[in-house]
Amino acid sequence: MLTKVRCALMVEGCATEDELARKGALLAMKALILVLFSLTVALYGQQETGRYIVELEGVPAGFSAPMQADAAFRRAAVERVLRTQAQFAERLASLPGSRITASMTTVINAVAVEVAPEDAEKLRELPGVVHVYPVVYYKPLMDSAPAVHRAPEAWAALGG
Repeated sequence: MLTKVRCALMVEGCATEDELARKGALLAMKALILVLFSLTVALYGQQETGRYIVELEGVPAGFSAPMQADAAFRRAAVERVLRTQAQFAERLASLPGSRITASMTTVINAVAVEVAPEDAEKLRELPGVVHVYPVVYYKPLMDSAPAVHRAPEAWAALGG
């Protein structure tokens, strides 16, 4: 399995071991985030918001321009990511009432958008979109733990 991943990363343009390591770390972080997200969904109640994180094609600036690179090289990497996001913004304008609320360039090439929930499928169909993650608010299903553990009494005893 690891060899298949290495070969796939090499095909994607990773020529050096450092590039392989960075791409592998990015994939591992994404996988961990998705696993934690899935566990959280199972443990907590959720509420749809009409907000989405839209992952776009292209390597994030932090992975194509490491901190050791000079400032001009890092700035160029960020500008490249911002150009892809600007292209996406033009396409997003085709969905009425949609807007970009945030931009992420370093660890992931993504934007946060607000769009009507019925238009979420249309987000996935826009060119340049890799994945669409719904932003979900979570509410703990058990909110009585402080009382069970007598936390209010402990806080009062400590003067808080």
